[in-house]
Amino acid sequence: MFVDKVKEVMKMRKDAMAVRKKLRTILVSSTEAGGMVEIKMDGEQTIQSVSISPDLLKPEKKVDLERYIKNAINDAVNKTQKQAAEQTKGMINF
Repeated sequence: MFVDKVKEVMKMRKDAMAVRKKLRTILVSSTEAGGMVEIKMDGEQTIQSVSISPDLLKPEKKVDLERYIKNAINDAVNKTQKQAAEQTKGMINF
């Protein structure tokens, strides 16, 4: 009985490591303001790159830029969550 539990825990650990490895391969891109702001994020929800058009780097565009960045990050997070759920579906059975 104890051995079975240990085997089960070892399998869960192996499955979790496989899920994490799979998440590292996911890369999503999110744009705002017609592509003037772009965020790239991996499946572990780490931002890999941020691109901002020089046209938005003016003091009078500060509020707009902040909103565009926030929206792009939130969209990228949502995309990674959906992709992660899809990619890992069925990999771990609880």
